[in-house]
Amino acid sequence: MAGQPDYGDFGLLSSATCLDGGCEPALDTPFAPYYGLKVLSAFARPGDQFVRAAADDPLVGAHAVRRPDGNLAVLLVNKDPAEARSVNFAHPGASVVDVSTFTNGATSIARTSSWDGTLPPYSLTTLVLHPAMTVTGPPAPGQPTATTTDRTATISWPASAPGVKYEVYRQLGTTSEAWGETTGTSLAVGNLVPGMRYTVNVLARDAAGNVSWSSPPLTLRTAAPASSSCTVTLTDTNDWAGGFVGGIHVASTTTAADWTLTFTWPTARQRVTSGWNGTWTQTGDAVKVTSSAPLPADVGFVADYGGPNILPTAFRLNGVLCAVA
Repeated sequence: MAGQPDYGDFGLLSSATCLDGGCEPALDTPFAPYYGLKVLSAFARPGDQFVRAAADDPLVGAHAVRRPDGNLAVLLVNKDPAEARSVNFAHPGASVVDVSTFTNGATSIARTSSWDGTLPPYSLTTLVLHPAMTVTGPPAPGQPTATTTDRTATISWPASAPGVKYEVYRQLGTTSEAWGETTGTSLAVGNLVPGMRYTVNVLARDAAGNVSWSSPPLTLRTAAPASSSCTVTLTDTNDWAGGFVGGIHVASTTTAADWTLTFTWPTARQRVTSGWNGTWTQTGDAVKVTSSAPLPADVGFVADYGGPNILPTAFRLNGVLCAVA
């Protein structure tokens, strides 16, 4: 890692063994990834909310969270392995409460209550700032719930305070997409993709423009249509850590032969490795199986996965969206 040994195993702590990269130090000696995680734990904690942050230097990464006590935590990453970077931080009147820095090759995290605006080469720095003025918004809305069809969702939530407006956002990684606003406690949205997972939360805004903490997140999934000319049944017949065997029963009232079944994995960490009773291909997260077997028919596959193994719920037979049994 930029001149520092990693001993070929990329571990958090030393195993005190000798590998291709050389002999490691004493057992449980922390490596750089360990300290990186420690810096991250000083940056974002349960209950914090990410807010927008950016840097005009492409070699400086900036991330920020707002804490329930009103403080702001900022993580600054100097991606340059050779040169320090000077940062002018734009948050007028804020005072530095705590600074945590891990530099390349260090054996500990340096902590101080002051900062000179310098990011050492190849370093992680977390600043905790106390704003000059804290604006109090309305209470956060409660946990949302949802009812869905194949293309619509109605999202509901407990009220925050009288006279507020609610804003519903879909979360897209580090960005969000506004789905709508209302003075009520529910919102209906349409034009959704069948079998798709969506994560949303709700904010409350008062008449003065002050915004609440967001509600807890809600992950919803649109369904397959209630009825169709085709029906698909997916069965997880054998599952182990990192892989599973799936069986799919396909039935149709109109298609007899030369058919194509398609579906999309809910995550990017699922992949078909082999299949039978058809020709299987996968491009990105999209899967296709073609066959000339008369319907109804059974096909099967073996797939790898990382993280949760969330099964698909929307299937198309020759382009027609099927019901799911």
